[in-house]
This record gives sequence, C-alpha cells and structure tokens, in this order.
Amino acid sequence: LRHIAAIAGGALPRAAQVAAVSVGVVGGAALLDLSYEEDSEADVDCNVVMTSSYGFVELQGTGERGAFPRKELDEMLCLAETGLERIFSAQKDALGLSASEAGLFEALAAKRGQ
Repeated sequence: LRHIAAIAGGALPRAAQVAAVSVGVVGGAALLDLSYEEDSEADVDCNVVMTSSYGFVELQGTGERGAFPRKELDEMLCLAETGLERIFSAQKDALGLSASEAGLFEALAAKRGQ
C-alpha cells in the first residue's frame, strides 16, 4: 500500500469496491438485474450503486405506474445488496485478492467512511 500511495502522490486511492445493479417489481415480484422486457413492464424500477462498505453512491427509483410503498423499496434494497455482494465477490476473485487482502481493503474503506 505504501507503494500505491507513493505513486498516487502520497494519498491512498479509494479502498472500497463499487458496483451497480438494477432491481424492480414486475407483476408483484421483486426481481434482480431486470432484462429489457422486465424493465419495460416493471411497476417500479431502481438503480442501486453502492460501495462494498454499504455506502450509497447512487439510488434512483421510479414508480412507473404510480406511487409504491416503502415495503417494496426495502425489498428491492435487500435484493440489490444480495446482487452487489455477488459482484463484489466476483471483483475480488478477478483481482486475485486473498481473504486477508480483501479484508484490508474493507477495513480501510470502513475507517475512511466510504
């Protein structure tokens, strides 16, 4: 990490991972990663971008056919977190991070409040 900081002019780069998913409610069911067809028929659709330390980068949702209850938002956010955890895991695997290296990044992110 000191080497990375030296390259970055003394500042450590962001430590948290970032990923995005779409979620929505189609026919009364909350769905993760909507297809084009599902998105076009969704009663509600949301885009959720979060860091691996569960901070929101972006949260955008639309009631395509009218207002929707908080319960549906909560369901979609839980589903989004499940999908994001899978993406974060795949990112770690793709980067070849060991569990201890991944844990170090998580600890840095938590300490910096990302």
